[in-house]
Amino acid sequence: MLSRKRDCSRRTDNRNQHIPQYCGSCWAHAATSALSDRINILRNGSTPFVHLAPQVLIHCVTAADPKSGLNHSHGCSGGDTTAAFAYIAEKGVPDESCQNYIAQGVAAPGECTDMHICMNCAPGKGCWAVQDPPLWFAEEHGQVFGSENMMAEIAARGPITCTIAVPAALEEYTGGVFHDTTGAKGLEHDIEVAGYGTTDEGVDYWLIRNSWGVYWGEQGWFRLVRGIDNLGIESQECSWATPKVTW
Repeated sequence: MLSRKRDCSRRTDNRNQHIPQYCGSCWAHAATSALSDRINILRNGSTPFVHLAPQVLIHCVTAADPKSGLNHSHGCSGGDTTAAFAYIAEKGVPDESCQNYIAQGVAAPGECTDMHICMNCAPGKGCWAVQDPPLWFAEEHGQVFGSENMMAEIAARGPITCTIAVPAALEEYTGGVFHDTTGAKGLEHDIEVAGYGTTDEGVDYWLIRNSWGVYWGEQGWFRLVRGIDNLGIESQECSWATPKVTW
């Protein structure tokens, strides 16, 4: 059973990044889920909920890291939620009704056109780019590390994204508080950390939205033991972004 639980999500859609074909786009899903939840929190859960489009990030995020000069975002070959939030702050991102998820990147880096941001189609007319679609922006973004700082950020402003390792046991997870015993750490997978809690048995955990479908884990979610840096969640990259209020 769950007790003493803080869930800061607004339950936007759960997704499966691996259909209609395999795509390593967890970074885009984590970023859009976390920011969508923060937008919906600020809008007091009013409907319709905002569902930001991960596909636009897969198409368009190609910015290099200012320190290393390296681009860590490669569409379906992996990416970086910090780069995603930086793109959203500068360019904005539309709702998913502008660009459905197709699990496919652009043909070449930087090949991002208006059609890759917002489009529509009609019988006898084909498809065309929608000009000046409504966009959502990040006001600011940054990173946070350590259990206490992560909890404070989530409690104050809503879900964050984190990078974790993925041992084989996590892929086979079906429920409960996951506790890796292999010592696995590594920048392998991005997820949304939407809250935290403590079980009736006294086990502290993170409440996490994954992007592997609702038939995985606890209806697409999982709980990870909190406070011992399991899977590297508290010592690796956790990012946040605040929505720009334009409504």
